[in-house]
Amino acid sequence: KAALYMVYGPMTTLTLTVGEGVAIFAMNEQNEYLLLDGDVRMPEGNLYASGGLKKDWTDRHARFIDTVEERGFKLRYSGSFVADFHQILKYGGFYCYPALKGKPEGKLRLLFEAYPIGFIAAQAGGAISDGARNLLDVEPASLHQKTPIYVGSSGVIGLMEGILSG
Repeated sequence: KAALYMVYGPMTTLTLTVGEGVAIFAMNEQNEYLLLDGDVRMPEGNLYASGGLKKDWTDRHARFIDTVEERGFKLRYSGSFVADFHQILKYGGFYCYPALKGKPEGKLRLLFEAYPIGFIAAQAGGAISDGARNLLDVEPASLHQKTPIYVGSSGVIGLMEGILSG
């Protein structure tokens, strides 16, 4: 198993796992990748990024967001799943695109978005869930199957599952 993603910007980075931890590389001016961090661990942190419009959130998801905001979490949402997750990987917290009132299946795809990012998160000590279960344990029913996603620090993912199930 392996997963990677790239973030393009002032510094191009490649984040990679081959199933034995997570490493982050940066591209230099000679287009070579240099190791920045060979043992990435996701801290608990207090950042969050929640997709979907607030008016479309379920009551339980809104309660979860209220809870983390009361605990001092700070919103950092750019609209880019990979860029937002990269911030969560570095500083801790969670990214989510929840089930919505009119879209209970969420927006992101299990095979192409949830699995790779979830595998990276798990290899860095984090977790990924659909709100009730570990998404890495879900067998896909179709190629483009969509799912709600909560990915980030393991403590806050556990808190979320408790709130969404209650």
